[in-house]
Amino acid sequence: MSTIQAVENQRRLRTNLALQADGATAENLPLVLIGVGISVNVLTAFRLGGPAGVLTFLLGESAQLLISIPLTVLLLIGITWLSNIYFGTLRQAVVRLAAFSITCQAVGVLMLVGLPLMAAILWQCWR
Repeated sequence: MSTIQAVENQRRLRTNLALQADGATAENLPLVLIGVGISVNVLTAFRLGGPAGVLTFLLGESAQLLISIPLTVLLLIGITWLSNIYFGTLRQAVVRLAAFSITCQAVGVLMLVGLPLMAAILWQCWR
């Protein structure tokens, strides 16, 4: 075993021990982000389009996740193989990518819908 591999193994061991000591909260964070992201998106879809908006959003989101997450995981597997970087287990990689994707989408929705709505409310208050 090379020195680089030994150092990487020690780093992984320290990371795993830190996660175990932390009560696995780091493992639950992506699931929390998925829940918050989907909630923000569904509530926004309902506010803008009613039940039909929610259905449309859920169908579109499902299709987007079924296409983008597997392709991104394949890309991560390729990067891992080429660079010997550790991204966790396959399940961890899928959950983390889904959390990242949904959270970014929720932040974008809040920026596009929430800020103009807040500006309109403030404008009415100041008038």
